[in-house]
Amino acid sequence: LLSRGMSSAHSECPLCARKGHRSVPGFENHHLVACRTCGFVYCLQDPSVEELRAFYRGYPVRDVLSPVTALRFDELLDRFEPYRMNGRLIDVGCGAGLFLERAALRGWEVFGTEYGDRAVAACSARGIRIIEGPLEPSHYGDDHFDVVCSFEVIEHLAHPRPEIARMARILRPGGLLYVTTPNFNSVGRLFSGASWSIVNYPEHLSYFTPRTLRRLAGSA
Repeated sequence: LLSRGMSSAHSECPLCARKGHRSVPGFENHHLVACRTCGFVYCLQDPSVEELRAFYRGYPVRDVLSPVTALRFDELLDRFEPYRMNGRLIDVGCGAGLFLERAALRGWEVFGTEYGDRAVAACSARGIRIIEGPLEPSHYGDDHFDVVCSFEVIEHLAHPRPEIARMARILRPGGLLYVTTPNFNSVGRLFSGASWSIVNYPEHLSYFTPRTLRRLAGSA
């Protein structure tokens, strides 16, 4: 953890650990740089604990499942089905537990991690086994899950490589790691330029493309 009230700057690329970067034009106010070696786009400034606490104190918790989202969850769970062996699934950064609640209806034994009293209370009310705080493999054991999923979370992390390694540790051989994140090379960003709403310090700190996301997965 960083010292309270003190932010710092990355000394090396969070993905490839090489030194050397260039600024990303138009996003200087959000401290965005690109690694000169692997091209990974990240926030050079690593926010302090106090900055993060202040930002996430009022972060919204979505606690209502729309019919359209329920349909998408069911389609995704259909894709997860071939990986079911021990029947255990974990959602890292599970919010209010809406996806896990849907998975439990399909017979999955579900687990989650999240930050914040409201999200934890919402999950507990749904009967979801949730641990507040970061993913800690020792809570589960190695090779514990058929599926490890994480929706729109990895971009919030200043240090994504250790997190993906923790996910890989609790995933059984042949299991499924399913991670979603905004694509920095998306049409939306190319059209919107510096006004692309996804870029937001200190909320989003790591910006992936398909190539750099594959590299992250390969590192684990």
